[in-house]
Amino acid sequence: MEMVKRKVLSVFAIMVIAMFSVLFVGCGDEISSPTKYTITFPESNNNFVVTADKTTAEFGETISFSVSVTNEDKYIDSITRNGNSIYVDDLAREGTYSFTVTSDTVIEVNLADFVEILDDDFIDFDTSISRTIVKTNTSDNFDLKLSLNRVGQLWNLDAEFISSNEDVISKEAIELSTSKNHNSGFVSSASVRIDTSLVNAGSTWLVIDLDNPNVSSSSYSCRLIIKLTVVESEITLEEWNETIIFDVEKISGVDYFAVTIWDKTYVTGSTNEEYQSFDNLNAVDSKVVVNIKFIQGHVYTVSLFGFVEEDGTRYDYVLGESLGQGVGQDEEDFSRYKNGELVFLTPNESLTIIASAE
Repeated sequence: MEMVKRKVLSVFAIMVIAMFSVLFVGCGDEISSPTKYTITFPESNNNFVVTADKTTAEFGETISFSVSVTNEDKYIDSITRNGNSIYVDDLAREGTYSFTVTSDTVIEVNLADFVEILDDDFIDFDTSISRTIVKTNTSDNFDLKLSLNRVGQLWNLDAEFISSNEDVISKEAIELSTSKNHNSGFVSSASVRIDTSLVNAGSTWLVIDLDNPNVSSSSYSCRLIIKLTVVESEITLEEWNETIIFDVEKISGVDYFAVTIWDKTYVTGSTNEEYQSFDNLNAVDSKVVVNIKFIQGHVYTVSLFGFVEEDGTRYDYVLGESLGQGVGQDEEDFSRYKNGELVFLTPNESLTIIASAE
């Protein structure tokens, strides 16, 4: 009986001690919980959207977030975490990024504008390029012609492409097309070829990195950038009526003339004509007159020929530079024929061009 009493007293004593221990802890220091750090992201806006899995985290947690650029003319220039850079792909427009939390964190996203680069000492875009592509149902080619500034020194030419909007023009729709001189083996011409059946309506910035793989010098590589627009159907462009007067007073010995006008900036799929030809033209008072259709903002080339009726001999003539009506003070503010290119700035104009045999 005594033994049972002792056991009961012992259990009771343990319970009392445990109760006082709990009370002691409750009245003293609390058990600390893990520190939560704040993660601050930039607010989404008209230019980009940021999404994140959480905005608070404990030490050592991994945070993931995504950035998507919504402005078609911008790309991610940099992303920083408390001022330190997070790696971003070249000219990226979207991406997912992560970091390990060690403190309160501020994320910043900086965008930059795409800017066209149309020429370089190595390679240029040809001045006749169009920026508008018409989608086709069957495979067809849209070519961005390139001007090679070192034709006699190119054994090979490589290209890599970045399309800012793969839904409009994917890399699978793009290739570099080259031709080589049969005698020298050098690349003699090149163009960026786009399959118009593999594109979709919209706009994209096309980045083209060109490189001569046989030469390590940076002077044999370049980056060109151009904005392209894809449309679903035929394009109707407003046409102006313009008049060209050729002064042929210095020319003799031919029976009639012909004129060819070429739209260097012709838009594939548009309703206007790429070429305009005028045959069997007679000079009246030493003037040959043609009325042409002109698209605002386009650039045209002009050719004048003379023919001898008896044997069909053809002569090509040199055309002098000329200024027409102006809308300002600089040369670019005048309708003109200069450096082989014809430009009108307003409708219903006349421009006189002097022709000579040399």
